[in-house]
Amino acid sequence: MGDGTGHFFKALWGQHMSGIDVVLQQIRPGYDRNEFYNIGGKGIYNGTFFHYGLAKMGASLGHLDPKKKGRTMCEVYGAYGWSEGLKLMNGFTDGKTRGPGRINRTKWLENA
Repeated sequence: MGDGTGHFFKALWGQHMSGIDVVLQQIRPGYDRNEFYNIGGKGIYNGTFFHYGLAKMGASLGHLDPKKKGRTMCEVYGAYGWSEGLKLMNGFTDGKTRGPGRINRTKWLENA
């Protein structure tokens, strides 16, 4: 079920809202059908999973668990660096995250 240290659904089952965190350029325009090296260059990201599967997992958990009441949030803009720009940020907020109903910007943007 993707990169991580645990089981996504079990880890978030006790929370009142489902959520995902899109960081480290996991979603980039044109990389939805490719595998590409991650930022550190030691591993490979699966573009299809991050573009379509990750947000769908978050949204699915929001609907499966009654206490979440269909709520899913997505934290975006984190660790993309200065190359991110407004065009990519606009793409995230216009639906590139494909599922979550709430988008939370990364805290450091408030202090910029």
